[in-house]
Amino acid sequence: MASTMKKPSKTAELVCAARAGHTLHEKNPIYSDPLAIELCRGFWKWVAQYRSLNRFMMNIALKKISPIIPEIIVRAKFCREVFDDYARNGLKQFVILGAGYDSLPYGDEFPTDIKVFEIDLAVTQTEKLARLTPINKNNLPHICYLPADLSVESLEKVLGNSEFDFSKKALLSWFGVTYYIPKEGYLNTLRFVKEHLAPGSAIIFDFLLPPDDIPGEWKIVAEKCGDFVAIRGEPWINRMNESDIMADLDELGFKNPKIFLPDLIEQEFVNSDFEFPHVMGFCLASLPE
Repeated sequence: MASTMKKPSKTAELVCAARAGHTLHEKNPIYSDPLAIELCRGFWKWVAQYRSLNRFMMNIALKKISPIIPEIIVRAKFCREVFDDYARNGLKQFVILGAGYDSLPYGDEFPTDIKVFEIDLAVTQTEKLARLTPINKNNLPHICYLPADLSVESLEKVLGNSEFDFSKKALLSWFGVTYYIPKEGYLNTLRFVKEHLAPGSAIIFDFLLPPDDIPGEWKIVAEKCGDFVAIRGEPWINRMNESDIMADLDELGFKNPKIFLPDLIEQEFVNSDFEFPHVMGFCLASLPE
């Protein structure tokens, strides 16, 4: 079933502009994404390019959500580090769920022997390809585009109708999604990974902590951010803590999952000039070899 969405994702525009602005304007960027600026267009390209406009938008115009924007940067770094580790250890396929304007597979240093499957709404993919055309990255043989609305189409069917090889190890990247979908949708994706992917495959995702697990002043930040996205029709409906996730993964049979809570994320992925929002965490869940 095709999506009725007629315009590319606004959230994807913001995410891309955040990565581009961080790369261009931070003295000590924790993650460099030089292709992000090429994937920005219109107003958001101005926001990314010009320091004063970037600061105004990210810190004033969007002040209700500005404290969580750093999560966009850190999750990109986390994803890259996990990908590099798996690439050194026999990874054959990389699936990006809700790919938006992700640029990781387009870098000159990306290992092109790894097949990439980008899944997103057709309208967003069409716009992305148009933006990649001027830099001659719209027809890379290692990248396969799978237009789909996963709210109405099964991941098994979408990948099954493509060149994806269920017998080969795969890494699934799933960021900016779990808190917008019902718990059952989250569990269905994990079940798919467990039941259909090859041994040694893995999934990485971010998650939103429940209020009781959010410290002090960050509770207010979480409330304001939650109100902001809810008013715009994208409410946060799924919150999980470490014990919730570990119980789910243990029941499904994942091997030694790794949960990264805010304090650990700051220790491993963030420099002293950068504050990670203490409202979210990351997870790496792998299948036994």
